Amino acid sequence: MWNNPLTYCALAGLGFGVWPFLARYSGLPPTWLAVMITVGTFSAASVWTAIAPKAGPITIRALAICLVAGLLNGLGMIFYAKLVGWQDSSVEVSKIMPLTTLLMIGFGVMIGAGLFHEPITMKKAAGLVLAAGAVMLLR
Repeated sequence: MWNNPLTYCALAGLGFGVWPFLARYSGLPPTWLAVMITVGTFSAASVWTAIAPKAGPITIRALAICLVAGLLNGLGMIFYAKLVGWQDSSVEVSKIMPLTTLLMIGFGVMIGAGLFHEPITMKKAAGLVLAAGAVMLLR
């Protein structure tokens, strides 16, 4: 079970699917949402790092690249927390989550193609179109 990528997909989907609703339910303002989510993420990552099997060597280059990735993630978290914590009832979490996810999927396909030379197949293109259609229906 723990060697199956689908297990991690399901767990990631559960975590990413639930936390925005809990965050909004907390009633904290967006800045505090971002801070508390970061503290929770750091705590979970620290425990995971302590118990996970050790990987290969760690280089300064790899750490620098991951630091940039972390900064981008932090900015994304701040902007996402702003959306989740929006006090105007017209901004529904159930609408912004799928839209943000669609954008992540689109960027993932484009960056995967550019950085890792992953093919953009007709199947992937159709998936993006269908995902966009699903988001439109949820609006």
